Amino acid sequence: MNNIFLIGSAHVGKSTIVQNTVSQLASIRIGGFFTEPIFERQSHIGYQIRSVSNRKMVFAHEKFRGAYRVGRFGILPDAFEKIGVAALAHALDTCQLIVMDEIGLMERGALQFQKQIIRCLESEIPVLGVMQRKAFNWWKSLLNPDDLGLIAVSESNRDNLPQKILPDILKILHK
Repeated sequence: MNNIFLIGSAHVGKSTIVQNTVSQLASIRIGGFFTEPIFERQSHIGYQIRSVSNRKMVFAHEKFRGAYRVGRFGILPDAFEKIGVAALAHALDTCQLIVMDEIGLMERGALQFQKQIIRCLESEIPVLGVMQRKAFNWWKSLLNPDDLGLIAVSESNRDNLPQKILPDILKILHK
C-alpha cells in the first residue's frame, strides 16, 4: 500500500503531523494541497484551500450563502474544483509524494475534485493525507478503505507519529 491517511478528531494534531513530516522531506518533490482555517479578530470564520505551489481560494465561510452548508459555514465547491483539481493533477504529473490535508465533508459538492482524489489514491504515487473521523463513513462509500492505510491520531500518540510515519514514507518512495 502506497498511501498513509491520518484519521482523528478535530484539533487533535493531524495537520501538524503532516507539516512536520513534510518538512523533513526537502529533497522530495511534493504536490497536493492543504486546507487552512481563516481567522478574523481571533474568531474562526472559514477555511481556504492552498496548493503546495501556494495558490489559494476560500471554500468555506460563515458569510457564504446558499443551499450547501456544513455547520455554520456556507461552502463554495468551486474552490476545490479550481485549486484542488489543478494541484492534484500537477502532483500526479510531476511529484514523488502527494499531500491531501485534509479531506472531509465540505468536498461533497465538488465532484471533479472527488474523482481526482480517487485517481491519486489509485496511482503509484504515494499519498500522505488527513481525514476527519466524522467524514470517514461518507468517504468510504467513494473510496476503497484498503487504499487508505489509516493511522488513528490521538493526544497520546500524536507527538511520536512524525518519527513513526517518516520511515514508512521513505520506504514507499524508495521501492
